Amino acid sequence: MNKYLLSSLSHLGKKSLIKDLRDFYIPYRSTLNIAGNNTFGCEIEFKMQGYEKFVQSKDEESNYALNYLENKGYNYSWYVTCEENNHLEIVSDVLTDCEDTWNKLDDILSFLISNGAYYSGVCGAHVHVGKQILQGKKDNWEKFLMFWSVFEDVIIKFTNGEEYAERPNFNALSKRCANEVRSLVGNLDDKLNAIDVNLYNKMSSLNLNTTRVKFLFSHDDSNSYNVQNTVEFRSPNGTLNKVIWQNNINFFCKMMQALCDDDFDLDLLYYLFYEDENKDYVKKIGAAFLLSDLIFTNEFDKFCFLRQYYKDFNDPKTNDTLIKSSKFWR
Repeated sequence: MNKYLLSSLSHLGKKSLIKDLRDFYIPYRSTLNIAGNNTFGCEIEFKMQGYEKFVQSKDEESNYALNYLENKGYNYSWYVTCEENNHLEIVSDVLTDCEDTWNKLDDILSFLISNGAYYSGVCGAHVHVGKQILQGKKDNWEKFLMFWSVFEDVIIKFTNGEEYAERPNFNALSKRCANEVRSLVGNLDDKLNAIDVNLYNKMSSLNLNTTRVKFLFSHDDSNSYNVQNTVEFRSPNGTLNKVIWQNNINFFCKMMQALCDDDFDLDLLYYLFYEDENKDYVKKIGAAFLLSDLIFTNEFDKFCFLRQYYKDFNDPKTNDTLIKSSKFWR
């Protein structure tokens, strides 16, 4: 654990750091220093100019999305499929943290943008992380679930990405699930226990992809294309911004990785999870600062997290969920 704790800064120290962050812009990196045996994947949802008319012109059932993108010159291995309401989706291969991964993500997003793809305002940017990170251990799963229950609101604000608020259909397809997660923490001893339907039906911010506790602790080859090997994070707003994608992936992978470290502050997590009155403690020291200290081992990752969390440091009072922050990446 990094001994320099942002959450230990004085009130004035935190205000000074936030001021300094205004001059910090998140870069796109060639590596994130995620452990090599950890895997992840992404589901890129979007709309594209001309696609709806293209679909209407087809008489036979086929993968319209793939046909349409191939007509535009798409020649990548990542799987293409049709989504609801004339959305398209690209599902990545099983990925690891290497330069080739980030080059390919950059290439595909650039291809989409140059061909008229855009965020519709209602789609997500789902990230899958291989559950082998948690090593099939009950203690690690317990820490992960406790952490999510405590920090879900902070995570969601971070994964709103360029927008200040969640997309308007958030509560229909990725609603908060801290209560369901909290209940599951106390039911990990009996592996035959059923998991709450909200945690596997693709309707909550966290999707465990399994119906029984026993399946949490098992996985096959981590490089196999099997969604049941993963935890799906459904909170992020849709985006074609490569920096937001990378920063989200970095957070989710580093979060799961940190929870398995021997020096993770388990006593603090128990303190936050089991005592409701400790919410005042979190509020006082700054939840985002505390989260970054628990998860990241270097200041640069902390700054990338906080910059996306605070965006351009505005908090517009509006019901328009599509209002975007000014640029905080480079």
